Amino acid sequence: MCSLSALRKRLKNSGTTMRSSGMRSAIITPRAIRAVALAVMWIGIGGYFGWQLYNLFRPPLLVITNPLGDIITKEQVIEFSGRAHKESDTTINGEEIDVADTGAFRTQAPLQEGMNVFEVRSVNKFGKETILTRRIIKK
Repeated sequence: MCSLSALRKRLKNSGTTMRSSGMRSAIITPRAIRAVALAVMWIGIGGYFGWQLYNLFRPPLLVITNPLGDIITKEQVIEFSGRAHKESDTTINGEEIDVADTGAFRTQAPLQEGMNVFEVRSVNKFGKETILTRRIIKK
């Protein structure tokens, strides 16, 4: 094997020069590791606060599982059930309904002959609201 100095000496005597291949080798230093760690940390902190702001200002969750849509029925009352954020004020046609700690709710509403329109509304503490409407026809 030839040493690097011997190779340089041979190249010098032959009149050619030794050139770099253009490839830079990656050198991992404590400074580079610290810079990458800080960048990852700041990106994580920014992502966390961004996610919290998004969740803070988005409309509240409201899902009606019964009735799933507009229906025609002969029943005298209709049962509403679903899920909502327990911190939100949830109403059906302006009447407050109780939401359990799990977020589930269940209530009944009387039906009149013909078209009945029910507006289920959930409003969070920042005034953001979600409104779902069900139209139920009683024959």
